[in-house]
Amino acid sequence: MTIIIYPPTIDWSFMRQRPQHLMRQFAKDNHTVLYFNKENQPGKVWSEVENNLFTINHAQFFMDKILPMLEEDKLYWTSWSKKIPFAKEFNADFLVYDCVDDFPDWDDDEKRWVHEVDTIVCTAMSLKEKMKKIAPETPVTLVPNGCEWEFFHNSQFINMDNLEGVPFSDGPKIGYIGAWAPWVDKEIISKLADTYPHGQIIIIGPMLTSEIVNKTNVFYLGYRDYSDLPAILAYFDICIIPFELNRITESTNPIKVYEYLAAGKPVVSTNLPEVKKMIPFVDVADTHHQFLSYIAKALVYKRNPSYLSQYAKQFSWEERYRTIQQSLVNYFPAINKPSETQQLLNSISYHNNTFNLAHCTTNSYYPNTNLKHDPPFIGEKPQGEYQCFLKAPKENIDLGSNHIYLDIDIGTTHSFTTLHVEINYTLNEIDFDKLTYSTKLDLHSFKSYDLKESINKTYSVDITELVKKLGAIPSFQLKSKNNNHIRLNNPRISIFKRTDEVSK
Repeated sequence: MTIIIYPPTIDWSFMRQRPQHLMRQFAKDNHTVLYFNKENQPGKVWSEVENNLFTINHAQFFMDKILPMLEEDKLYWTSWSKKIPFAKEFNADFLVYDCVDDFPDWDDDEKRWVHEVDTIVCTAMSLKEKMKKIAPETPVTLVPNGCEWEFFHNSQFINMDNLEGVPFSDGPKIGYIGAWAPWVDKEIISKLADTYPHGQIIIIGPMLTSEIVNKTNVFYLGYRDYSDLPAILAYFDICIIPFELNRITESTNPIKVYEYLAAGKPVVSTNLPEVKKMIPFVDVADTHHQFLSYIAKALVYKRNPSYLSQYAKQFSWEERYRTIQQSLVNYFPAINKPSETQQLLNSISYHNNTFNLAHCTTNSYYPNTNLKHDPPFIGEKPQGEYQCFLKAPKENIDLGSNHIYLDIDIGTTHSFTTLHVEINYTLNEIDFDKLTYSTKLDLHSFKSYDLKESINKTYSVDITELVKKLGAIPSFQLKSKNNNHIRLNNPRISIFKRTDEVSK
């Protein structure tokens, strides 16, 4: 079958969301899935985490050395408009944009790039209407979110009298699973806490805002592993979706509503357009007063868990994938071709060892000042030119390794279309305790790069040939003509060694 590529957006192991669920469905359908993690990680360059599904742990190395070996048809599936132009770097044969949110920050990228995709999938009707306006000639398919039905259905058979992180209570347990984000209606949470002083309001999920409801019966338990969610849901009496109405939430098709229902839990939500479609299986409130009234009713009149769960079965990820597969066959018949990529990826393997590099920053504004304790910066501004020096690792490194890269992370807050970097090197020892901007060094030019935005947060430079020529890993000087100061994070050397039997 076809190779499915999901570019770096969200790490495989973090908050299992729509991308992970859909990629699992592609893999179950015998496609080879290449799921690129957001951050480069040491260890195996790729791992088969499930049958046919490979996580890629160093994007640039895989794209440089392995991807050219994969000659089968490639379908590029992205849920972030910013990643659409990177499809060319993967030599993708077919491009799908999975439109899942209506973030204002994404508007420019969508208007610029959506015309280049072959088909669009949307989670909400409002998103479908938006995409039709932007790209009227591009096919659009509505595929809302879903749930891993059997996984959550089993929550009904778990007995949970206690939950780690909250004290024992005989009062009602009202739970929310999801990001604690700016769009969560804090006033509803506060009113719930006041209405049920002997109850518990339990928040499960990452904290995306520091603004909290500071009540003794509101418990923020933070991120919990996906595998823990059925047991947590078994503890809850009622599940809530307490979102304020705004541009983002009006286009939200919340995964949590399907998971709540699959677990047989009564659900009370604010007036989200996508959730209203599920009335009467979900109580949808127009006002705070009505929200509290629905909570009170749900606590008195218990709904049949099996009835709610069976309703949610039609929204399983298997059913959602069936809609996607039927749509793709119409536009990309090659998706049904047989694949041998899984066998190839299982026949070879590479291991990545990383070595952190000590740095020293210099600045022309302070030409004679040692700044070894400053963060690593490059770039030019009126306040001076920053240069960054990276010292060769002290470890005894096997230079017979197959490939050697210089890796540097750059935060996404920096705004540039191209990063101009000049890299010089020296084999001489650099004394970081005395190094200043005015220090004279025996530097040799390696390369000048005009780096466009990286596929992930790491910029990787192949230094294999330089190291082989020198017989050692040198120290480096990095500088840039960019008219801003760019912070370099976690500079390191990555050593890639082939570890399968073929290499011996």
